[in-house]
Amino acid sequence: MDVTLKTGGWPYGPMPPAKDQKENPATKAYADVLRAWLDQNPGVKLEAIEFDVWDQQALTTAVTGGTAPAFYPGNVLGGWNNAATKSAFVQGLAADVTALIEEYRFADKMADYVRPIWDSWQLDGAYYAAPQGFGAGNGVYYRRDLVREEGLAEPQPGWTWDDLATLAVGLTEGQRKGIALQAFGLEWWLNTEGWSLLTRVPAPATSWNWTYDYTSRADVWIDIVGKYRTLAFDDGAVLSDVSFADPDVTAAFSQGRVAMMPNNQFFMLGDPNTADTPGNLAKKLGKPINDVVGWIQHPVGTHGNIGNTQPFLTVLSFSPDLDEDALDKAMSLHDYMTFGDGYVDQKKAAYDATKDLQKVYTDPTPLRKDAEIEGVPGTLADAWGEQYAEAVRAAAAIPLLPAPDQYLPVEANQGPNETAEQDAQSRWMYERGDLDVRADLQKVEQTRNQQAESFTSSVSDEEFVAGAKEYFAALDAFWAEHAPEFSSQVFRPWYEQTVVPALAG
Repeated sequence: MDVTLKTGGWPYGPMPPAKDQKENPATKAYADVLRAWLDQNPGVKLEAIEFDVWDQQALTTAVTGGTAPAFYPGNVLGGWNNAATKSAFVQGLAADVTALIEEYRFADKMADYVRPIWDSWQLDGAYYAAPQGFGAGNGVYYRRDLVREEGLAEPQPGWTWDDLATLAVGLTEGQRKGIALQAFGLEWWLNTEGWSLLTRVPAPATSWNWTYDYTSRADVWIDIVGKYRTLAFDDGAVLSDVSFADPDVTAAFSQGRVAMMPNNQFFMLGDPNTADTPGNLAKKLGKPINDVVGWIQHPVGTHGNIGNTQPFLTVLSFSPDLDEDALDKAMSLHDYMTFGDGYVDQKKAAYDATKDLQKVYTDPTPLRKDAEIEGVPGTLADAWGEQYAEAVRAAAAIPLLPAPDQYLPVEANQGPNETAEQDAQSRWMYERGDLDVRADLQKVEQTRNQQAESFTSSVSDEEFVAGAKEYFAALDAFWAEHAPEFSSQVFRPWYEQTVVPALAG
């Protein structure tokens, strides 16, 4: 049987050249395990093609045109939005791999903390991707050494945005600012008071099934915007720009221009020989990384809303044009590299070549149930420090918030965009002077509702109401269990006064 799997280089590329294998132990280890798998699967070859699997438009165009690589990141199909990704799945932009997921017993092989979020990727009993990587979520990096030098308290799980603001001010000194924030950073603060949840109201009597409400809780949003603007403009503790994305904040943090920055837990694991990584910063300071950098989950809201640290799963999708044999071989390779000997043997080779545990523990939350590697001493904490290991464990244990795409039927239409909301937040973050935030909120609400009137849901009213009732009931139960004060003070009153009547009709 001859099978050719075309690859854009991610996550599995063809056999590396001998020169690259000689120069890089990690490349040599990959080549060795790939060769072993190819020996077990005669007739299969990986063929490199020039393709950027991270370009959403290019990927969707290639899939619809039949020129996509054999495997690609499924999340990219929906622009990293789960609901949009699932919409792409049901439109046929990824192969149905349900039978292979069962055949390769992925559910039995994955770690317990992965299972709940993996189950949420099932669509009407079908899977259109395989699990590719698990993350405990976004959090905040901070300079442990500077916190100690300034006599400040290290952040702990359950800290608030007021705590973050106090710490940012305390770490601001001379040319160094307390924190760098991405251009969307203010939304994290707003979300811990319910922004993303309470501004969207079910409305089955309308064509789009949703309306937008930014004014009912205007006083809450105005207070948060005011606190942010005080921190940024009066205290001078924030480094940000309208163009700031992850690379900008990581560079500012690693270069010592700021003392804190938000990012996911994987940033800690960057190569110390590469610029703009915590390891490189610690190397320049001549200190162990655990003495220099800490990581902690996002702050919670005033009433205990669990905040923005939520587990996420990257998924690997496969071209719908693969025939049965090619699809099976592509899944077999993924199983081998993620759960099988390919994973284990690469870890062993990394340790044998370097004796460096940081080269082994490059994933703090692996998909595999068995994280220990026989023949490799030490743990994640030995490699990266107990503070980091414990913080990641705590973040991974944060309960998973019910998501609308788990309960509501998948929309064929994407609906109105968030440009008006994003423009308002950008104005609040970067425009100096006196602003009328209340007027901005009214404008956003008016604009989004006008946009919604031009869209028609692909879901029937009956299906929408049934799904929405389940979704909001799940949210009600979730907040009652995990954030009782947020439930009683914020969510439950809104739910009973706004959502229940809307869905009763």
